[in-house]
Amino acid sequence: MSHIPYRNRMILFLCFYLFSAVFAQQLKLEEIVWLKESGVSESEILAEVKKTSTSFSIKEKDVLDLRQKGFSDSFIRSLGPWPFKDEVTLENIIAWVKEKQDEKIILERIQKSEKIFSISVSDRLKLKREGVSERIIQALADSSKLKFDLLKLWYQSKIDEKEILKRLSQYSEFPKLSVREILNLKQMGMSKEVLEKINKATPSQETVLPVKEAVAEQFATYQDITGLFSIEYPEGWNILTEVKEKNSFRMCFTPEPKTKKIVDVKLGISVTVAIMEGGSVYDFLPIETVFQRFLPGYLLDNQKYQLKILSDHKMMDLEGTKAVFSEYSAVMDKTPVLEDLLMVAKDRTEFFVHFTSPTKEKPKYAGIFHRMRESLRFSSEKLLKKRSDIPMNPASIIAQAKEATVLITADFENGMRGTGTGFLISEDGYIITNHHVCYSHQDKMKKAARLFVSWDSKVGKKELPAYIVAAWFQETPVRKDLALLKIEGSNYTYLPLASPQHSMESDRVITFGFPRTDVFGRSNITVTEGTIIRLVENLEGKLDTIFIDAKITHGNSGGPCFSLNLGGVIGINTAVHKGDLLGYNITLPVSIALEEFPEIYYSSKTRDALDHLKLASLYKGKSNYRGAARELLIVTEKDPKNDVAWAMLGETLIQESFKRVESEQKILLKEAILSYQKALEINPKSESALYGMGSYYWQSDNKIEAFRYYDRLVSYYPQSVWPYNNRAYFYLQAGRFDEATLDAQKAIELNNNMHPDPYMMMGSIYYAQKKYEEGKAEYEKALRVNPNNLKAHYGKLDYFIYIKNFSGAEIEYARLLEQFQGIPEVLAEVGNFYHIHKKEETQALDYYKRALAIYKKTHLLPSLSLLRNTADLAYKIKDYAFSLETSITRLALEKEKIEQHDAMMVIGNCFYEMQKKDIAEAFYYLAYSIYKENQKLEEYLAKSKPVPLTLESLESLMKLFSVEVVAQLLLVCDLDFTISAEKFASLEGKLHDSILLALKIRQANSWKPIRPTIQDRKPTQKPEEKLPSLPSLESLLLKNMSIQIKKFYPKNNIWYVDFTVSNNNNLPVGNFVFQIVLMDDSQKVVKTMTVSEKKSVPASSKADFDNMDLVSYEAFSHIEFIKITIQSLQSLTVVSNPEKNLNLANNLFLQIPSFYHDGKNWYVTFTVSNKNSVSVGNFIFQVQMEDANRAILKTLSLPFTRKIAPGETASFDKILLIPHAQCPKAAFIYIKVVKVDGM
Repeated sequence: MSHIPYRNRMILFLCFYLFSAVFAQQLKLEEIVWLKESGVSESEILAEVKKTSTSFSIKEKDVLDLRQKGFSDSFIRSLGPWPFKDEVTLENIIAWVKEKQDEKIILERIQKSEKIFSISVSDRLKLKREGVSERIIQALADSSKLKFDLLKLWYQSKIDEKEILKRLSQYSEFPKLSVREILNLKQMGMSKEVLEKINKATPSQETVLPVKEAVAEQFATYQDITGLFSIEYPEGWNILTEVKEKNSFRMCFTPEPKTKKIVDVKLGISVTVAIMEGGSVYDFLPIETVFQRFLPGYLLDNQKYQLKILSDHKMMDLEGTKAVFSEYSAVMDKTPVLEDLLMVAKDRTEFFVHFTSPTKEKPKYAGIFHRMRESLRFSSEKLLKKRSDIPMNPASIIAQAKEATVLITADFENGMRGTGTGFLISEDGYIITNHHVCYSHQDKMKKAARLFVSWDSKVGKKELPAYIVAAWFQETPVRKDLALLKIEGSNYTYLPLASPQHSMESDRVITFGFPRTDVFGRSNITVTEGTIIRLVENLEGKLDTIFIDAKITHGNSGGPCFSLNLGGVIGINTAVHKGDLLGYNITLPVSIALEEFPEIYYSSKTRDALDHLKLASLYKGKSNYRGAARELLIVTEKDPKNDVAWAMLGETLIQESFKRVESEQKILLKEAILSYQKALEINPKSESALYGMGSYYWQSDNKIEAFRYYDRLVSYYPQSVWPYNNRAYFYLQAGRFDEATLDAQKAIELNNNMHPDPYMMMGSIYYAQKKYEEGKAEYEKALRVNPNNLKAHYGKLDYFIYIKNFSGAEIEYARLLEQFQGIPEVLAEVGNFYHIHKKEETQALDYYKRALAIYKKTHLLPSLSLLRNTADLAYKIKDYAFSLETSITRLALEKEKIEQHDAMMVIGNCFYEMQKKDIAEAFYYLAYSIYKENQKLEEYLAKSKPVPLTLESLESLMKLFSVEVVAQLLLVCDLDFTISAEKFASLEGKLHDSILLALKIRQANSWKPIRPTIQDRKPTQKPEEKLPSLPSLESLLLKNMSIQIKKFYPKNNIWYVDFTVSNNNNLPVGNFVFQIVLMDDSQKVVKTMTVSEKKSVPASSKADFDNMDLVSYEAFSHIEFIKITIQSLQSLTVVSNPEKNLNLANNLFLQIPSFYHDGKNWYVTFTVSNKNSVSVGNFIFQVQMEDANRAILKTLSLPFTRKIAPGETASFDKILLIPHAQCPKAAFIYIKVVKVDGM
């Protein structure tokens, strides 16, 4: 240091000091994390980083770790250089995906970058392996495809054509321009050079006619009556229509004037439309994948036409709708033809568009076909949805509304006359109004004898008669007070309809009507203005009621409520409140009328039978069964020989019956069967009618008749998947596993991996035979076909349940929850697992609650089984408030009396535990009044001292329950109050009419409750003793038998039981008949049934009876206990030389193709396959004839001396059994070999 000058030494010292100080204060990432965990805010940490001048070299791993600790991206970016680049490259896209950035943000970056990617096959595979989604990969691939909108933007932006030509060279695919688009671009300045470049680069454009030729052709627009599609076609072309079963129809446009059947058309365009009722394959798979699975079956079905693929399929975009385009060659009547196929799916509707022409004619018609394809449009919007925050001027709609609003006069047979309002919703005379305008709600819903409509006097129209097209009234679960009328004529002024769902509180509304004609007269319309003050949704999450403050009164019923913000009618004025609720007037959302009366959408001046049939297909596909039935009844009147209409009517009535109460169900089922029978009279091969009849007989426990129809289906449609798959299901239910297996295998063979159902069926068959590994493998195949099929996932999970590997099941359920996040059905299923198998009730209830919370948030309706399970479990673990809340929802949805009774009992029990005993007792009485078989409840009510309902409790009930439930409670319970005649007058308008009526009935009955008389049951007298008789062998055997129940559980919506039978006799026993009693949590008997089992139990031994199916889980989810006793059994004789006989018999394979009667005798046909290495013969077959409950009715022995060689199969045809009269209730047959000799 002595050699360095002093000044320099001081400078060096200061630098060293400062350098050391800075480094001593540098922060580390671990310290930043510690500060965050200690509660220090990000802004405070960032200030410290700046203060110490700390700079970090952030790595990708650091970003992910800091995010996991809760740091924001903006904070992490401030620490140092960002390790992820924002440039849109394949590497960065992979990095963004690994960062779990939002898919929408990545897609926006790709779009905004305007970068063109050339994606190779290896690139696609790499992206897929790195977890990049299909949508992002497709966006990258589409970047090399020029879109018309971008081309149009270039010309609008006045970009030089040299630059445009330069840009075009970067794209691999150009848009297929329509004539209209070419003309549009020409007007903007597109040169011939650019058009030629685009046409040359677009393969399908080589055969397009010049623009002037396509323009010269005169085209008309066809708008299908269903509104599902429209297309332009050359004027003068013939239009053919065919309607098929299963909600589908086909249209064809052809220049061939003499062709009558679409299948014979060699030149033209056909559009096949299939409405997919319920879910569809497009819900979980891209259309391109569906097409690839559809193609093998399509080629197979058209083998007779020598159909061949000409080129790989292409993806197209039709006005935002994805489509698959493919080209084929074929031969029709020795004429070579070319066919283009366009496959489209939108809104659960499938479209197949075929462009067919003789090979030599294709260049001539290519331009026409191109224009027709470009003109195709699918599914147009029906309701106005665009709203404005600034309401329109009421004066602009009044003139139109006066011409569209009518006074309705209803004359009844009893001489009474009523008036109301209605409004026209189509130019051909359809009118909406209220049900109570056309029907007398005070006189047993009697229909008006005559209806007339008239207009405001200034409109200048004459009064016209009207007739009712359809009407419907219901209070729950959705209030409907609706009628659809029709007047003759056309060109009427009508009002547009708007979507009520897009309304908001404070929106301005205007109403039109003819109120109080006794005061204001009949000649002038009344107009009032107001606002929406409340929007109420129902249990299904749909808009149920709109409250408005616009003035309306009696006579306004059925009139329009017009939204000035949406520009259309949003409601049907229905009810007026008085008293405290004065000014809260009710208008029913017009969307409810649209659901009930689809005719509003699709009214037409003229309709033939095929139009009605197409509309029925549409309505049925949309689950509007009443609308479909109306159209089908019109078809059967116009065309009584139309088997398709009769079959569809049968199926529609059955679907509608599921929504009705039991008494109405029986009527609808009877009508459905008559419709099916009519269809089969006309066409014995009607697929829908055959399947419907088979299902009906199966549900009616007539299994023999059911199988006859399923056999006919298979024989008529041997190349269709579903007849085999359906028959396999019924074979499985009948325990005929061999036949079920053969049918399921055939269904899989025909399926071409299109649907998961055949694999799931095979899995169920294996499970039923305890072949659990094989069953699991089949469900895994189903999941490869459709990874999002929940039933397939549940089937795979059943494997772990069967083998009692609950920890494995828990892992699978965790994966399922991750894959199907936010799906309430999955949460409910996990809850069932913890409830039934793990016995962890608190955790089970937590999953049930989470499921119900999602249903509530998403406005979806939970299943009744979930509501029942949740209510029962919540009550069991003393969460009374939640049990009550769930039971209230359940009660509003239950239709069957027994289920309503159970819901009321849970509600009563909850109120009892919550110390509201007067309400509890009211529900007990109501439960007893609708179902009197609950003996414990009867005993309780007979002995308990009545607890009268207080006014305070009544007010609580009115807040929680519907007016119908409260009114019923008021009739049956004791009251601690009465109401004077003077008080009733003051309650008018404050209480609902139903509640007022109930109170008036009580007043007329001296305020005594109106309910069934309950008497304490007296013990029955002891019967006289009889001399004991000698015990039978069976009774002695029964004394030495015992049963131990191992497991009672639901699976696949069926209750099952596993139990062990111990035989302590010195004789083998078998052919059991068990009596099974199912009970609820109070051990009240819910169902008693008998089950027959042919299984034998050796002497002094045990046998397991596992996987015995009992009843539907959904219908009996409230079952808690089971009791099993042996009703009867048989001692079994010991066969001589049993080992030899058993070995030979075990290698014989029996199948029973048919078991039937001709009205006189029973017959059976069966086959025996010999799998032994020796010939066999001298058979003795034991034949058991059983009823629908598998109880043995008759046992026969059939001896045969026939010899069967090794490997051969012998048929025993039409074997006469016994006269039909001796065993008329036979439904099943079981055959086994009890003796056979080797030869």
